[in-house]
Amino acid sequence: MSSGIFVPLFLAWLWYFWTDRGGEFWSVQFGSLIQKYRFESAFNTRILLESIMMGELFLIVLLSYGTYSFRKLNQIQKYVSVLYWFLFAAGLTVLVQSDPPPVHLVLLMPSMGIFLSMTFSAFGTN
Repeated sequence: MSSGIFVPLFLAWLWYFWTDRGGEFWSVQFGSLIQKYRFESAFNTRILLESIMMGELFLIVLLSYGTYSFRKLNQIQKYVSVLYWFLFAAGLTVLVQSDPPPVHLVLLMPSMGIFLSMTFSAFGTN
């Protein structure tokens, strides 16, 4: 699996190196990968409402951890923990972007969708 990640990067770098542009390859590929987050001073109501909605849904998912793993099989508890790791990783990717658009929060959607469906289905059983 790692060879599928590193071999194409190595071959691309090799071509840049042969054409005397090895440093350009690294600056293009990894130069602006991790940056500090910049808060915008401009007020945008749509982005604010989207962020509040995502924050509320994220809070619901985090506070409902007990309902996802209570009286479940060990394998299901492992699945839940893997989905929480996906949430954590997606949250970290939002923080390392200098100007993340709200579309970047789409990385949170698969695991949050599963958790929210489990939350709403638990409403009917109580």
